[in-house]
Amino acid sequence: MSWLYKAALFLGRHLPRRAISFGTRTFTACYHAVTDDPPAHLRHLYRPRTVREFESDIEQLLRMFTPISADELVRHVRFGQNLPRRSMLLTFDDGLREIKDVVAPILMRRGIPAVFFVTTGFIDNRGMQHSFKASLIIDSVKRDRSGQIRRAAERFFARDGNSHAEVEQAVLSLKYNDTPLLDEFASQIGIDFNAYLREQRPFLTKDEVVSLKREGFEIGAHTVNHPKFAHIPLDQQMTQTLESLEYVQREFKSTLRLFAFPFSDRGVSRAFFEWAFGEAGIDLTFGTGLLQDDISSRNIQRCPMERGPTDAETRVRNVWVDFSVRRFRGCNQIQRV
Repeated sequence: MSWLYKAALFLGRHLPRRAISFGTRTFTACYHAVTDDPPAHLRHLYRPRTVREFESDIEQLLRMFTPISADELVRHVRFGQNLPRRSMLLTFDDGLREIKDVVAPILMRRGIPAVFFVTTGFIDNRGMQHSFKASLIIDSVKRDRSGQIRRAAERFFARDGNSHAEVEQAVLSLKYNDTPLLDEFASQIGIDFNAYLREQRPFLTKDEVVSLKREGFEIGAHTVNHPKFAHIPLDQQMTQTLESLEYVQREFKSTLRLFAFPFSDRGVSRAFFEWAFGEAGIDLTFGTGLLQDDISSRNIQRCPMERGPTDAETRVRNVWVDFSVRRFRGCNQIQRV
């Protein structure tokens, strides 16, 4: 560990809350679900915040930042409107049921605005993303005491040259274009994804999203079916973006054109952003790059908040350390080709 990082780490741990600042940037947090009992489709992907942890996060964030709306951020980035020096925006990806059941009531009690990015092809539980299918398969493997499902998985995925020693790693390594493999194997071991969607209802319904919009929350687009953009060509990136944006504007009367990349915006090209902020007329896009500088100030880099049990203040302080060191070294710029 370098002296610079040690010094930044010391400051990050001991500076008063109000001294933790990201300059003119808005601290933009990214969550997905809040639940005390993570469902099988999330259980093996990340650790959602519990209700108590999320409420504590909100308390801590409010001691450090002033919440703003997406509309305020758009007017600041595009038209220069002033914002509080330490502002924050809360965002939630995937359009999961817990948004309506848990998150929205907590935010409404505190009067905190937020953006809910919905995967439009999954609204009304019409489908689910490949990573959720992978988590459900892993859950079946773990619950199978006989070991038959694990052995079947080892045989099935080995035939496609997957060299991962662990079945879980092999399943989680599958990408968007590997969805047919997940579907085929699920059928072999008796997992019915459609039945799961009907019974567990992991996603918001259209009526629920309309209700959230009516309650004052902003709705943004998160693609049609959640591919990682680094794994699909530019024309598909554009189609996924435009179709989901048009759905959100048509069905939920959203006036802002907001888009969040699934997983990450890593590897997304300059050509995409030139199209997005030009012909496509997108107001803001959102990645998960921890407040790095980008080729356009209209691509907002967010802070993922579901990295283990770390509380929000500690997470913010750790991000400030990384941000400060990168800025000092002159390596805070995302490189795009």
